[in-house]
Amino acid sequence: ISKSIKVVGPHDPTKPFKKQDPIGPFVGKVLVKANDNLLSETYYHGIVNCVDVGKLLIRDGDFLFGIPEEDEEESIVWVVRYNRDLWAFNIGLTEKGLYFVNQKCFKKISEMVSDYIRTRKPIHETLPIVVKRPVPHPAWVVSHDRVRLKDELGEGAFGRVYKGILQVGHTYMTVAAKTCVGQASDKTKRASFLQEAKVMRDYKHENLVQFIGIACQKEPLMIIVEFCGGGSLLKYLRKKGAHLGIATRYRFGKEASAGLKYLEEKRCIHRDVAARNCLLTEHELTVLVCLESDEKQENLI
Repeated sequence: ISKSIKVVGPHDPTKPFKKQDPIGPFVGKVLVKANDNLLSETYYHGIVNCVDVGKLLIRDGDFLFGIPEEDEEESIVWVVRYNRDLWAFNIGLTEKGLYFVNQKCFKKISEMVSDYIRTRKPIHETLPIVVKRPVPHPAWVVSHDRVRLKDELGEGAFGRVYKGILQVGHTYMTVAAKTCVGQASDKTKRASFLQEAKVMRDYKHENLVQFIGIACQKEPLMIIVEFCGGGSLLKYLRKKGAHLGIATRYRFGKEASAGLKYLEEKRCIHRDVAARNCLLTEHELTVLVCLESDEKQENLI
């Protein structure tokens, strides 16, 4: 291999990643996709954007692996902080199935990472870019193998919504999983889905449906939120509204208003405030405002 990869960068971290293919003797696709030996690594972040990566990679030599959110092919890049800029490298694949970013080839990406950290050799032929510290993905990035989908609850704006079980350490919790259905090439749909997750993760209030995490390391993308076993406020009122006392009705209104007040303080406009977009917890019947507004939903997250 005479030339392994062209570096991409430096670039403005507020702009999308731009990538170029490696050069060498390849068979079929030359860009590496997410696979099992990479999914288990904490430095693999799944789908990423430049703004978030810029906040995570602070010092020279900090690095992570991810898929640029604007990339239709979902190929993996190795992103490194160097000289105050972010540099992104495609991972090459030889005809024998070996991985590389420079002259040396490896059976596994993890072996390649360990070797470059240990030897302190530059990962580019002409630039002294050295990788030093892997940056683990944030706690809200959930691996798919920790999520078990069960009953389908209905359909949301981006795809089906499921009741599921999330493994957290040695315990398990009931959650709701909102999926993004469709081809990865549907950039607009995927971008909107990821934007929703980004908004949700920054909001925490007792009267909002709480964001738990996002599974973004492979398809299907899933937003994981708390499960509201009481269903929608609309259905509850239709079923039991005639028998509710004034105190309960007042509490429902107060709790919904508290959630909306919090959104207003965060300069967020809900755009579809309605009983169908308010959910109830299973036992206390506390009202939680659902951030996703979609007329198809009556009892979903």
